[in-house]
Parts: sequence; C-alpha cells; structure tokens
Amino acid sequence: MRKDQRSKFRKGSKPSLFIELAKPDDLGFSRPVSITEFEGKYESLKFGNGGDWIRKDGTLSRYYNIRRHPEGKGKITHVELQGFRKVPVTEKPIPKHKMISNLYPRLLMMPKDSTV
Repeated sequence: MRKDQRSKFRKGSKPSLFIELAKPDDLGFSRPVSITEFEGKYESLKFGNGGDWIRKDGTLSRYYNIRRHPEGKGKITHVELQGFRKVPVTEKPIPKHKMISNLYPRLLMMPKDSTV
C-alpha cells in the first residue's frame, strides 16, 4: 500500500478505515472485503442507509473504482477496490443552482442584440 493512499482521507474517517482494512496494493486494487469484517475498530463501516461511504458520489469514489458485490435482492456482501480512478475527482461538482446564478447576471449585462 502506498503511503499517500490513506493521507487523502481524514484520520478515523470511514474511507480511511476501509483503506486500512482492505490494504490495497500500489495500483489501488484490494481483496473483496466481507461486510462481516466490519467489527470492533471497523464497526462504523457497517451500512446504515445505503452505505454512505461507498456511494458513487462519495469521498472514496473520488479516488478509487469501487465494486460492490450484491447477493440476492441487492444486499451488498463484499466491497472491493478495483484500482485508482484515471481522473480523480478532487472537488465536489458545482450545483446547478450555483451555475445558473453565476450565469444569469452576465446574461442581463449583455446587449440585447448580441447572442449567447
């Protein structure tokens, strides 16, 4: 495991704990980690409402490709890291309402005969 892999996440956070448990290699691949291993120190990794820390828009997903192993009716039984993302998402996406509010004043200042 590379030294900087855990430093991307706040110490004690769920992504940091999962990295510690999964022990990914230098390419970001880990073994499939069973949810039954989320005990003791890793108790906070248990899924409450959909596994907030392994969602596609979660912190861990910004840097790693995450594979969830479902069983039966979609219940996740294992979580696995499948390498680093090719283009890490380093910032949260800008919400649409912010983009619109930034664009709207500029449109008001444009002369009426110009096109966007």
